[in-house]
Amino acid sequence: MIKRILALVVLLVFAGFVAVTSWPALFLPSLDFVFDSAKFSADPDVMRFRQAVVKIDVVFQDGQGPAPSLSVGRKSGTGFNIHPAGKIITNHHVIYGATGITVSFPDGLSYPAKSWRSKPELDLAVVELGTASLPAIRPDLDRKPLPGEPVTVIGSPLGLESIVTRGTVASYIRLDSIPVPVFEVDATIHQGNSGSPVIDRDGQVVGVIFGSIRYETDEGIETRGLALSLDEAADFINQPL
Repeated sequence: MIKRILALVVLLVFAGFVAVTSWPALFLPSLDFVFDSAKFSADPDVMRFRQAVVKIDVVFQDGQGPAPSLSVGRKSGTGFNIHPAGKIITNHHVIYGATGITVSFPDGLSYPAKSWRSKPELDLAVVELGTASLPAIRPDLDRKPLPGEPVTVIGSPLGLESIVTRGTVASYIRLDSIPVPVFEVDATIHQGNSGSPVIDRDGQVVGVIFGSIRYETDEGIETRGLALSLDEAADFINQPL
């Protein structure tokens, strides 16, 4: 009976944050991860990775359906660039309903999106900038990261930018809303990390964060990130600019 109740709680939390905002604002988080990020950021490899991780600001029309509202909303998330001309990977829910997208790099330069496309069933999107000489990070589209493998996640949680966290691939699970297995990341993940790259020890992106999941344990509530392995969307990502 206890297991069934806990499973229901996990599914309801997941359904709620994917359908509404993709993140539950249930608890005020500790800010220890900010201090950890400062330590991790001293790593030369991390400094290089961070240059390709971007903040995505979206303007969207508020409301859906046959008679949507004329009001305008704004939202933001994380993405990462995999091509010098500007090919940004992020989540579908980050850009859903967009009428305009601006991509900002850590060097302070911002670019309007030229075009964008989505694969909603995988909560994945590609934003194209049509420029040149942008910092990029390599994706690995040929393999799934293994449980226990150390990974680095870089993103823009809670309105902050270029926050680095480290953890491990915990396990693969299946969700009703996504047709392929996804993996859990045992790392500090918060609202705004949607679209963050999951980077392996070889410096390649093997996954993209799209949400988080909560478990009740003997020690309390445990939160893990949820990520899509990029090999599941290789054909979509490889479509030409």
